[in-house]
Amino acid sequence: MGGVVAEYQERAIKNGTGKYAFFKLEDQFGTIEFHVASAKLNDYREVLTSGEPLLINGTVDAPFGEGESTRERLRFMDAKPLASIRAERSSLMEIRLNADLITDDQMATLHKLLRQFPGPCHTRLRLEIPQRSETVLDLGDEFKVAAADELLAKLEQVFGERVAVLR
Repeated sequence: MGGVVAEYQERAIKNGTGKYAFFKLEDQFGTIEFHVASAKLNDYREVLTSGEPLLINGTVDAPFGEGESTRERLRFMDAKPLASIRAERSSLMEIRLNADLITDDQMATLHKLLRQFPGPCHTRLRLEIPQRSETVLDLGDEFKVAAADELLAKLEQVFGERVAVLR
């Protein structure tokens, strides 16, 4: 499941041998509660408290509570920041630009940005002249980039929203 951790709480185990945690994972559709066992807590505490969107794996625990408050709880297995998953799985960044609107300064900035974020991801430039033509340029290895949030944000600052797509 993907989302952001909310209402993170750690508690001491009754016999004093460590801590466990509870948190709610939120997305635009709702929340669900996870339980983090003591054995996993030290390994994942930093990720769970980072505030970043996460992809979390878990298993369904036996129902707990009584009467109307009986509910299932998810037992936490592991978590990874969504940004790192995107970086691991992306092999191509495609940048789509309107050739009629691009300035020389913007092209110089694009060159600089691509060089500033080296990485394993191939870069493709798609220049469009609306309702007339489209040119696709696969940029060379010297323009391979890291699929980083910072690069995507800077591209949007210069060229507008959603000009770059990761595949």
